[in-house]
Amino acid sequence: MSGLSIQPIQASYIMPYANFLIGRQLKSLVQVNTFHVYNLVNSTQVLLTKAIGKLAALLWFPKIRNLYKYLLDVKIAAANALNIAALIDPLKINSKIKYCLLSHL
Repeated sequence: MSGLSIQPIQASYIMPYANFLIGRQLKSLVQVNTFHVYNLVNSTQVLLTKAIGKLAALLWFPKIRNLYKYLLDVKIAAANALNIAALIDPLKINSKIKYCLLSHL
């Protein structure tokens, strides 16, 4: 876990409170999710998981030194996630509010 900038995941805490997680726990789950789904889903879904992980890492960035570059990186990461999601199911881009919100970051 040292390379992910997160604390060790406490599964004994996360599982009983799965619907009540805070940002720190969600950040941890998003960052390790790619490793867990790698052999369970197809390659496009793995790419989407990686793109969402990159976006999440940017959104939880602790200190922003160059706001212009940061906002550009967030915009690109959100667009990458939307593009890959559209490859999987184009109809969901218009019907799922979470995808729509990504375009407004």
